[in-house]
Amino acid sequence: MGVRMEGYVISLDCETTGVDFAHGAMPFLVTTCDSEGMIRWFEWDVDPLTRTPDIPNSDIADITELIDAADLIYLQNSKFDARALATIGIDLPWPKVRDTLIMGHLLASNHRHDLTWMCVEYLGVDIELHEKHVKEVTQACRAIAKRGYPHWKLADEGVPETPSVKASSKRDEDKPWKNDMWIERALLKQWQEDDTPLDHKLASDKWAGDACSRYANSDSEHTLPLGLEMERLIRDRRLWAIYEHRLHLPRVYCEMECYGITAIGEYTEATIRDYEEYTAEAESTLVTIAAEHGHDLQLADGAALNDNMRDFFYGAVTQSCPRCNYTKRVKYWNGERLEASMCPKCAKSTNRCAGMHHQLVTTRRDNLALPIITSEKTGNASLDKDAMLQYLTTLNNGPALDFIRVLTNKRKHDTSLTYMRAYRRFWVPVSGAIGYYRIHPFINPCGTDHLRASSNSPNLQNVGKQEQRCDECDGEGCSLCGGIGLVMLSARNCFGPAPDREWWSLDFESIEKRIPAYECMEPALVEIFEKPNEPPYWGSDHNLIASLLWPHLYEPIAHKKGKFKERYINEYKRAKNTNFAKQYGAGKKKVDATAQVSGAFNLIDRGMPLLANLQRQYLSMAEKTGFVETLPDRRVDPTRGYPILASRMEDGRVLSTTPFNYHTSGTACWCKNTALIRCADKCAEWRSEGFDAHVSLEIHDELIFDFPRGRTPEENLPRALTLKMLMEQSGEDLIPRIPTPVSLSYHTESWAKETPIDGYHLIG
Repeated sequence: MGVRMEGYVISLDCETTGVDFAHGAMPFLVTTCDSEGMIRWFEWDVDPLTRTPDIPNSDIADITELIDAADLIYLQNSKFDARALATIGIDLPWPKVRDTLIMGHLLASNHRHDLTWMCVEYLGVDIELHEKHVKEVTQACRAIAKRGYPHWKLADEGVPETPSVKASSKRDEDKPWKNDMWIERALLKQWQEDDTPLDHKLASDKWAGDACSRYANSDSEHTLPLGLEMERLIRDRRLWAIYEHRLHLPRVYCEMECYGITAIGEYTEATIRDYEEYTAEAESTLVTIAAEHGHDLQLADGAALNDNMRDFFYGAVTQSCPRCNYTKRVKYWNGERLEASMCPKCAKSTNRCAGMHHQLVTTRRDNLALPIITSEKTGNASLDKDAMLQYLTTLNNGPALDFIRVLTNKRKHDTSLTYMRAYRRFWVPVSGAIGYYRIHPFINPCGTDHLRASSNSPNLQNVGKQEQRCDECDGEGCSLCGGIGLVMLSARNCFGPAPDREWWSLDFESIEKRIPAYECMEPALVEIFEKPNEPPYWGSDHNLIASLLWPHLYEPIAHKKGKFKERYINEYKRAKNTNFAKQYGAGKKKVDATAQVSGAFNLIDRGMPLLANLQRQYLSMAEKTGFVETLPDRRVDPTRGYPILASRMEDGRVLSTTPFNYHTSGTACWCKNTALIRCADKCAEWRSEGFDAHVSLEIHDELIFDFPRGRTPEENLPRALTLKMLMEQSGEDLIPRIPTPVSLSYHTESWAKETPIDGYHLIG
């Protein structure tokens, strides 16, 4: 098994005092293992008062020597170890790196990619016992330290040095114990210094002071054979060229994380206040609407939901006893039935008296009396985003529609408030720029089931580009939004360049719509992009959908731009939402319900037969092979694309909504990733020449570049246009070629305030 090794090959792993390197986290243990099974590790004492490791210079020299001597270095999540080593002055040589995290995603995109799971999947070896042991030891030592050494700086929620720590998080990296694995060694050392008798548990073999080193050494010991076996599979499946290309991403993301993105304190605080004012007003409006229906609305915190809210949506049914205080909510909207007619509380017998039989009184109140929309996953009543959209597109004007509009916008504000407060928790001051801060998020290139990256600590993949337009007037201005067409300011107000810098944002234009349109060459879709200022569609796929659903309404006024939207606003909204539902793989039932047109799904398919055939092609591919592929890249591998596993239902069948969506969005992400690599390399080239250019952030299909501020706005325009050209090359490299134009904007104040570029000139 495995691949024949040439030269000196090692694996490497770091254990750190936390994941927040911008807040002082550092490695306290570095372990390596070579092809002969020789494990070498370096473990250092951590000062419990400062969380700073005591690292001898000789150890740094020895680790550097091991890295320099290696021909290949296998790591699990190389970006993390690169950042950890950088804090102690060691540079990871990227050309030597082999990353098992990248391998795992390429081999099975929707499987787990943690080291423990992949060792079981690919090696048949379970290494979890070491993690369980160090967790048990660390948690016990933390409890002892909290009692006996309360001045020690342990990792906990709210501690400035560990902003990522959150006890409720599902990620192990965010758990308090995971950031304090140094504590067993520190506690034993403290007791030796104090001549304190060892606790009887600590005196046993189980508490030998080596829990962390055993755990870490097991990781490095298994990373190498895991990497070799996965490399064999990658080569067998003819995916090596794609893997080598993907290996550039950890390096690029590491550079981006280290540089970070600038946040503006004043703008962030102002935006938070604006959101807080809106949510307070929205809550008052919701409570008032409910009170008019006789319902005492009890809102959950933030964007969460509760049964009180469900009672208001669907109607409330309660059973109560007139004799005692027994009251029960009947969740009929989740299939719960009425109880027997007698009160169960009164019926209970005691030693003093026999149970009584009292009739329960059933009370019903209709409230909004909305139809129940069930979740496709659980089958239970759902008030998720999709359900809200269906209500918005099917309800007529009235209290119910008003309530859902306000609730939907309040949810968005509450969610954004959570994110913006996290920005403040993670930022660090920018030296020499009062009121400006730097945020260094973690970017995971394998964080989704396809090729879109995820980010955390904090999450910066959710900062919407546009401000939230008013649903009532679609951004035109009405009484509901005060005439400004907006009900939500952009969270991008929080970010912007430092005083001596400027930003250039480059964004792929409608790339996820262009890919299928040009792949199948559907005439109507291609016309939308080729003739954006001509009838009948005026560059709008929403208009195209409207023309298919209501041809008798659309065709007579198709020659007048914007006339259908103006005259038939409700139909236009339904066409818009139906278009989105169809693009993201909704089935016939949902598409027909969203459009409120019987057979809408089939009408759209008949109107765009080439697109429908392409969708069926990828569904068939997924059913036969279990995966779909992105379009091939002629510069990487012209014979195949990146394989993305399709989601499956409980019965093992492929979920029909995902294959085409994964192919399209995966190809779009491939274009963005190849563009990111080219642009990052160009910025590195400019830095070597003395021009301090950086990729600051990627979000969806957009890249943010941070430049030194020019003497005039036009001074750095040629460099921005060079990056634009490099990004647009991504579409040219696809097979077939897809036009992927990129918009360009200039920012000097904030991300939300931009100067667009027309051709080779700034507008305004």
